[in-house]
Amino acid sequence: MRGKSILTVAVLTLTALVARPALAESCCKVAISLTPIQQATQADVVVVGQVTELEPEMVMVEPYPGGGKVAHMVATIRVRESLLGAKGLTHVRVAYIPTIRQNNFEEFGVQVQQKARYWRGESSLLQGQDGCFFLQRHANSDLLVQVRQGYPLELGSIEYDNELKAIKNVLRAFDKPLEALKSKDAGERQLAACALVQHYRQPRNGSAVVNEAIPAEESKLIINTLAEMKWGELPFDPNGTFSLQNVFWQLQLTEKDGWRQPQQKENEDYNAVMQEAVAKWLKSNAESYRIQRMTASKAN
Repeated sequence: MRGKSILTVAVLTLTALVARPALAESCCKVAISLTPIQQATQADVVVVGQVTELEPEMVMVEPYPGGGKVAHMVATIRVRESLLGAKGLTHVRVAYIPTIRQNNFEEFGVQVQQKARYWRGESSLLQGQDGCFFLQRHANSDLLVQVRQGYPLELGSIEYDNELKAIKNVLRAFDKPLEALKSKDAGERQLAACALVQHYRQPRNGSAVVNEAIPAEESKLIINTLAEMKWGELPFDPNGTFSLQNVFWQLQLTEKDGWRQPQQKENEDYNAVMQEAVAKWLKSNAESYRIQRMTASKAN
């Protein structure tokens, strides 16, 4: 059995803590919040720091392109550590629509009994709030916004240290993808490949997107690494966030890319059918196919 690296164990620890249970029936329906590591894969900027100022003047910006300008508060976060996209910056400015909701343990934190985070709508950033913030670039201003359907990982919350460690390990793959994809440890390679596809194939903040090919060497390494994995297995988390089947569908392949959905016959095992078809496509297209990165359209 393949040994688990420190990186793999960290992610297993994180995702076990945030496994998604079925929601109990109640008077109102609530969605599951994105876990910190899921937010990290969707973020343009991830920083550890503290909210040091709430600007007195509100700004009028669109919450999403074409949504009409809405009054936003602006918080200044003093950056202690840049994990992604803010190297050299001491402060970042984050816009949000003010709300009466507060980002506190009872309403938004980890639920002690069920270990799940629930999304209950937007929340205001608070003076003095400290932790890890997951941010995206605003579509048509120089401000940042929080990743939707998630909340900051607050200092002092349950398992803060373990979650932050796992986030840092995954984000290192974004900073040095070739190094991560060439790791001698199979678990590190495969986790990096899955995380990179997740990162590249996520739309940003409601913006219209265009697809741009990532570098050829990186694309080839990702595809070859995915070819090492097994369809139907969940090697890193029980939700399958970082699994072959999840990231393969995110590539959104068509017949133009040489992909044709196999037809399962009676009494055939679905996972076996998909494993054969996907492995064949990955092997045949590693040299020619270029993974596409979703980026905001310049027209926005």
